[in-house]
Amino acid sequence: CNSELEAQETIEHYKQKDAPTRTGFTFNGYFSQTNGSGIKYYNANMSSARNFDLTSNTTLFASWTADTFTITLNPSGGSGGDTTRTATYGVAMPTPNTTAPTRSGYAFSGYFSGINGTGLIYYNNLMQSQRNF
Repeated sequence: CNSELEAQETIEHYKQKDAPTRTGFTFNGYFSQTNGSGIKYYNANMSSARNFDLTSNTTLFASWTADTFTITLNPSGGSGGDTTRTATYGVAMPTPNTTAPTRSGYAFSGYFSGINGTGLIYYNNLMQSQRNF
């Protein structure tokens, strides 16, 4: 009976082959402590980050980073205001650095996911975040 071979077979049997997924987040690997701290045991692609050196049952913790996206703000014929923002998944829309756009003969009502004020509202007429991205 070769105990080293049996242990390797056990590790291979329980080894997760695919990285876990989570909507809006990127997987960073498995660590010995929460929030990506402690010792890293698995990389994001599930390859080993180090030799397994634990001698008892343990829990490894997934580490995640929220995805970021570039948002283009289309003033629909208006001018002024920000044109792009970087938004983070699950976090309120970032506060723009400037005022709302203006357009002669029109009142700005906000930025929406659809055209002409349709869909979900992301910024109101005062450029205040109305939802998480």
